[in-house]
Amino acid sequence: LEGEKPGGAVLRVIHGSVALCLLCGFIIAHLFNHDLALWSVKLHGEVMESLRHWYRAEWVEPVLLVLLASMIVTGVPLVERYSRQPANAYRSIQMATGVYIGLFLCAHVFAVLSGRRGGVETDWHFAVGNPGLLDGRAMLIVYYIYSALFLIVHAGCGLRVVMLKHGAAEVAANRVFRGVAGVGVIVTVVLAVAAF
Repeated sequence: LEGEKPGGAVLRVIHGSVALCLLCGFIIAHLFNHDLALWSVKLHGEVMESLRHWYRAEWVEPVLLVLLASMIVTGVPLVERYSRQPANAYRSIQMATGVYIGLFLCAHVFAVLSGRRGGVETDWHFAVGNPGLLDGRAMLIVYYIYSALFLIVHAGCGLRVVMLKHGAAEVAANRVFRGVAGVGVIVTVVLAVAAF
């Protein structure tokens, strides 16, 4: 981006590359699996069991956790740097959603790993069942549902930056962002209906 310091460009590329690995290696499938609960909690459980063979594999899970930590480690200085500069609406949305997602993922991963360590099955019922993580906690449900929307919107902001950096017209980059954000709204609505 114009006037960007070299260190900022390197951090941004690392952050984006790690994000792409996490999206393709886990997050897209994970969100899709959650959305399946609207169709059937049983189907959601069956698909989750299949996906666990991948993302809980002995060598995959530690890599995913390291990638997640890398996202946070590179995201914090990016927010710190860009928050000191004039920002348009897209940059402001990207920073705000990034902070939210960073905090959410720390809390979510801690809750799931703690549950697993305690011998709790961290399935759909762990989240929304009785007594589940979200049972009787309406605000926590909102917190979880926003996480999906903000994650997808954050990714859309990042994709917009990549497009602009590679010479795409701003109109096209903005249109792609709106399309990604629209997907985020759909995923979020499906999650909300499934959770309630």
